[in-house]
Amino acid sequence: MNFDIQHVHNNEENINFQPLKDLIGDEYTSEYMWMGCAELYHGPVVQFYKHCATRKYVYIDRYGSPWELTKSNHNKDEDAFRRITRNEGMKLILDNSVAQAKQDVYLDLYKKNKGIA
Repeated sequence: MNFDIQHVHNNEENINFQPLKDLIGDEYTSEYMWMGCAELYHGPVVQFYKHCATRKYVYIDRYGSPWELTKSNHNKDEDAFRRITRNEGMKLILDNSVAQAKQDVYLDLYKKNKGIA
């Protein structure tokens, strides 16, 4: 079931990292930027987090449920959200972390080869 977006917020007073922290812990939260949140019609508020390295988004509500961005059932020109399984959400997060780790390894090798501390 798709939930249409009622309103999007991206101002500082709405910043909320708690759903992400609850899902993945403090250690990995620093890999993400808060980009906004959306109030859904007949649904929860979904937080938007963008991974710093991969630039891919992860969407999580306050209950820790992951979501994906999709198209509205009512108007294909408008975005909506669909709840995905926890496993699907964790796979997205893990894929981002693996990409971050690979980038860190490549950067360390580059620095070592260039003699940069």
